[in-house]
Amino acid sequence: MRLADKIDGALVRTAAQHVAPIRNAIAGSVDVDAAVEAFLNTFPIGSTVTPNQVREWARTNIPTKTSALVDILHTVYATGYVLGEDSSNAHYGNASLAKDASPTDFGAAIGIDWSKWKPGNRPAELLVRGRGRLRQLLNRTNATIKDISDTTLNRIGTVLADGLRVGAAGDTVAREFMKAGIKDLLNDPRRAVAIANTEMARAMSVASVDNYQNLGVEQVEWIGMEPCDLCQENEDAGPVDMGGEFPSGDTEPPAHPNCRCTIAPVVEGQTIKTTNPDLTKRGVPGPVEVERALSRLIVLPNPAHPELASMGDEDKYVESPWRTVEVPTVDPNVWDNADLALVKMADLVGTDPYLRRKNVKKHIKNMGQAVTPYRSNALIVVKDGANIIIDGHHRLMARWLLGQDTAPVWKVEI
Repeated sequence: MRLADKIDGALVRTAAQHVAPIRNAIAGSVDVDAAVEAFLNTFPIGSTVTPNQVREWARTNIPTKTSALVDILHTVYATGYVLGEDSSNAHYGNASLAKDASPTDFGAAIGIDWSKWKPGNRPAELLVRGRGRLRQLLNRTNATIKDISDTTLNRIGTVLADGLRVGAAGDTVAREFMKAGIKDLLNDPRRAVAIANTEMARAMSVASVDNYQNLGVEQVEWIGMEPCDLCQENEDAGPVDMGGEFPSGDTEPPAHPNCRCTIAPVVEGQTIKTTNPDLTKRGVPGPVEVERALSRLIVLPNPAHPELASMGDEDKYVESPWRTVEVPTVDPNVWDNADLALVKMADLVGTDPYLRRKNVKKHIKNMGQAVTPYRSNALIVVKDGANIIIDGHHRLMARWLLGQDTAPVWKVEI
C-alpha cells in the first residue's frame, strides 16, 4: 500500500469524527418553520414566480446561524493542519529513503501507524496561537461558511419553488412538503461528509506547503486519491514548482468538493532539495536556521509510549532520531581520556529513546551547544564499532534539527 493511501485512511477516519457535528450545525442553522411561513407570506400559494427568483429571495431573506459551524470548522482546520504536518514529514522522509538520500530529516515519521493516528492536544494549541497559513485559513472561515450557506439557501429556494407547484393540493400540503424537504436537505449526511473531507484536505495542503517551504522543497507533485478526470490530469502532469499551477488551475488540493488528493515533495538525483545548512561550510547557523529547527521540533510526532500516555506526558517528549541500545558500563573518569572528534549524525547510536522537547528547544536556541561553557560537546564512546551517545542527546538532536550532518564530540574507545 502506498504511503499516500495510508495517510488517506487517517484523513477519512479523522474527518468522519467531525461529520455529525457538521451535520448538526447545518441542521440548526435555519429555522425551518419561520422560513416557510415568511416565504408563504411573500409568495402565497398560486403566486407566479421562477425558481431563480425564489432562490434569490431565500439568499436575501432567510437568516442563518453559523456560530456552531464556525467552531467545528476551526477544529477541522487545526486537526487537518496537524495531520498535514505529520503526513508531509512522512512524504519528505519517504522521498529521501527512496532516493538513497539521508533519511535523518523526519525519516522517523515514516514509521507512524496511520491506522491509529491521532492528533493529540496539538489542534487545541494551534487554535490558540496559529502557525503559518493556518491563521489565514482560520481567518477566512466566514467566507467558507458563506459559500456553504449560499449553497444551502439555493437548495432551500429550490424546495420552496417546488412547494408552490404542489400548492394546488392545498396550503397544508404545500407547507408540509416544504418543511420536510428543507429538513431533509439540511440533514444530508453525504454533504456533511463532503465538507469534512474537503476542508480537512484543504488544511492538510496548507500545512504541507508550509512545511515543504520551510524544508526548502522546490517542486511538488499531485497524488490522486480515487482521482476524477480533473485530478488524474493533475497527477499525470508531473512535478510543478512550489506555488505553480497544476492543469486544473490549482496550486494545491482540493481541486473540487470531496477531493482528498495530496501533494508530495519531489526528489532529484540522490538528494532531496532542501536549504538545510551545511555547517561544515557555513559555520554558525543564523536566526532563519534556528526558526526552521524550532518549527521542525514542533511538528515531530509524540512518542507512542503507554507509560507516557497514561501520565499525559507524551506531548512533552519526542522520540530519539537514532536507534537506541543499553547504556554501556563506562569509567567515571571517561572524560579524561576523550579526544575531540567529528562524527556523522547518521553513525550515532543513542541510549535514551525519549528526549524532552523543552530541552531540545533550549539547545536549538543555543545552536547545539551546552548552556554551560564546559563540556559543551556531547560524549561518545566507541564500543564494538558503534558510536554510542553517553551524554548530550538533547544538544545532538538540536544540531540534527539545525541541519548538521556532522557534529564535534568528545570521543573515547572502551
